[in-house]
Formats: sequence, C-alpha cells, structure tokens
Amino acid sequence: MKEKIAVALIGCGRIGWLLEKDPLRKKPASHLGALKKLAHIFELTAACDLNQNRLKAFIKENSCSGFLNYRDLIKSKKADFIIIATPTATHYEIADFAIKHGIKGIILEKPACASLAETKKLLSSAQRAGVPVIVNHERRYDPLFQKCRELITKESGGKLKTIFGKVYTQYGTDSKMPAGYPVAELPLMHDGTHLLDLLRYLAGEVQNLTGFQTPVSSMQGNFLEVGAVLQMRNGSQAYLEFCGKRGYFHFELDIYLEHCRIRAGNGIKEFYRARPSHNYSGFQELYAEAFPQYEAIISPFCGALLDLYNVYFRNLQPVSSLYDALKAEELIFAILNSARRNCRKINFLH
Repeated sequence: MKEKIAVALIGCGRIGWLLEKDPLRKKPASHLGALKKLAHIFELTAACDLNQNRLKAFIKENSCSGFLNYRDLIKSKKADFIIIATPTATHYEIADFAIKHGIKGIILEKPACASLAETKKLLSSAQRAGVPVIVNHERRYDPLFQKCRELITKESGGKLKTIFGKVYTQYGTDSKMPAGYPVAELPLMHDGTHLLDLLRYLAGEVQNLTGFQTPVSSMQGNFLEVGAVLQMRNGSQAYLEFCGKRGYFHFELDIYLEHCRIRAGNGIKEFYRARPSHNYSGFQELYAEAFPQYEAIISPFCGALLDLYNVYFRNLQPVSSLYDALKAEELIFAILNSARRNCRKINFLH
C-alpha cells in the first residue's frame, strides 16, 4: 500500500484525545495515540468537536483540518475512515449519516448506540451499504484476554465451569449529578458493556439470565447497583456485578476451570493450578504459579484500527464487530428488564 489511509476523528474529548495526556496511563491511551502509533498506515486528516476552544487546540497540536459540524466533515471527503468518539446518544445519528455519505469504514466507541432499536437499525444500514463498523471493545485486542480465551478454548485447565465478573465505578458519587441517570451512562452499560462483551468472547452465547438490583438501588430506583446470573450454552455459569457509587474503579474477571483459576482485569494477572494439598491428605487445592506466557505485540488501543484495516483491505472477519456490540447490548437491556420485573428469568433463542 503506497498511500496512507485518511482518517478523521469525530470527538476530541477524553477517549478521542485527552487520555493521551495522562502521565500514568500506558500509551497509546486514546484514538489519537493509536493513529500516531500506526502513522505508517493511517493519516489523521480532519477532526470535529463541538467545543471550539478544544478543537482549536487539537488542530494546532496535530496539524489537521477542523470542523464544528460532523456533517461538514463527512461531506468534505477528507477521510476514508472515521472514528466516532462522541457521547453514546449521538452515535447512531453520526454513523448512519456517514454510511449514507460515502465513508468506507467506521470505528465506533462503545456502547454502540443508546438503544437496541438504534443499534439494530445501524447494523442493517451498514450491512446493506457494505460498510464495516468496528466497535471499540478494546479488551478483545488485549493479549491478556486473548490468552485467557486460548486457555479456555483449548481446555488446558479442563472445561470452563464458572466466571465471576465485577465492574465497580465512581459513577453516581457526585452529589451534583441529577436524580435520574441515563441508561447509557449507568455502570451496567457504560463499563458493563466491556464485561458482557468479554463474557461472550470467552464463554460463548448466553442461554438465559436473571437480573437484580441491590436493596438500596431498588429503593432508589436508579439501577446504579445491578447484578446478574447467566447460564451459558456451554454449561458454565457467570455471576456478574455492575455497580457505581464506589470510591474507586475496578474491573475483574475471576475464571474457574476444572483444574485451574484465572484472574484477569485492570492491573490483575494471576494464574492458579490444582495440586495436591499441603494441608489436607487426599485433597487438591489451588496454588499460584507464573501466568502462562503470551506475546504482547501491539497495544490493545491500536486493535480497532488494525481490525478495520483487515476487514476492509484483507476481507478478514472482524474481531470486534457491530454485531458483537448488539449482542452485548441485548444482554444489558435483558438484565435491566429482568431486574425491573422482579428477577424474571429471560431466555435467549439462538
């Protein structure tokens, strides 16, 4: 390939740009950082943001064209691919417009859309137009979780039995926040989409689920603290929590196979294998050992760009597709509906 692929960034906020300025984060930590890391393949040609001062600062730093209106950017034909890193409520409108006006490929921040209806319409529109849409569930590109999937798939520790998942966030701790919380901003959707997407990535499809709220969350009716029990089609079970109002952020999967245990998450990488007990004759217990080796070739944040490239130019299957995002959203809204209906079990037909 002689010419670089022209890419435009719509949304120059936190995930689009500003996280790159965090001195503690591993880089790249934003879509801009990924574009710079892959500058031998992609060229940032334009950016769009509603905040005029932020847009000016971005343009000055990155020497690209700037637009206050995404429609003007898309119609300018300055980009082949676009990255949509705007609030969830705007995703459908922007992506649908891009599909209808000649954009060749889209990277869409998670959650894909604010409602199931929007995500289904967008998927249908993208399929009809032949426009690939990659959703940035970046943990699918993380070598750590890819190794977890390999260990589960190859059954090197026996069959998958149980997964415990937790996502705890600080959302809802600000006393100035409104009493009503948009569903797209709840821990269940905003960060829980990663947990549910990883569940499907690691364990396959869900057979049925039951959702519930904590007593406090139920009394307040805000769904800030939600849990779910899921029966997987492969016979394993998952127990998940999605909670706000914590004084920290925590993301973790605790995976139990027949003969081993894997803990993986933000800052977590542990492996345990069953061995004869040091404490009880005739028993096996889990003992920590070195995590199985894997190769970290490239940052997970570069994964979406490379995924889109491979789908568009090499006709490969996507790693993190809009269809996968739709399936995660189906689980999100099923958990909400179950919790609202006194923990009614919801079955899935596949």
